[in-house]
Amino acid sequence: GVYVQKGTFTMSAGKVSGNTADEGGGIYGEHSGYNRGVIKISGGEVSGNTATSIYTAGGGIYSVYQLTVSGSAQIKDNTAPNGSGGGIAIPHGGIFYFTGGTVSGNRAKQGKGIYISTTTVTTDPIKMSGGATVTEDNDVFLDKDAWGIVYIIVTGELDNTPAARLTPGTYDPNAQVLKGTPALLNSEHSKFTVTPEVTGGTTKQWEVDSDGKLKTK
Repeated sequence: GVYVQKGTFTMSAGKVSGNTADEGGGIYGEHSGYNRGVIKISGGEVSGNTATSIYTAGGGIYSVYQLTVSGSAQIKDNTAPNGSGGGIAIPHGGIFYFTGGTVSGNRAKQGKGIYISTTTVTTDPIKMSGGATVTEDNDVFLDKDAWGIVYIIVTGELDNTPAARLTPGTYDPNAQVLKGTPALLNSEHSKFTVTPEVTGGTTKQWEVDSDGKLKTK
């Protein structure tokens, strides 16, 4: 649909729809060498796109450098049937500012709504506030590496409850899945739900505590 090699792609209305690619079916933002593709979506929709990769795919959007979704933007009904990130995929080193808009109706093997890969030492991959919403039919998959689970930084109050359902890369008690000021975490942690853990036919319920950590219910 759209390839952002460098510079900034700004979208405030209209549609990017019905496209197919290996990665980033709707929009792909580059980051290699001097190429840094910035994507800013404040309105319109990225919908009905498909990414076919068996790895990090990004049915709607694949952003290697920097993505902002805000306002009334809709990232919906995209698919990554063989890989991760039905709506949005943020690979290693990418940054995602999620301050508004809705992620809904997307499908993938992992991370139906949003897939967040492992971070770098200097990168906080996802920051969330305001009207940012991932509907209950979708989730945010927080991947894991040797340093722990990727976390969301809550930078302001969230308008909706729930704001998102989190799927951790591993279900570890006290794993940090949210960060922010103590006051924000205390008020906003309950706006995040956690996908139940299913192992060997047994289902365990989890939640996020006021410190932003996983705990069993």
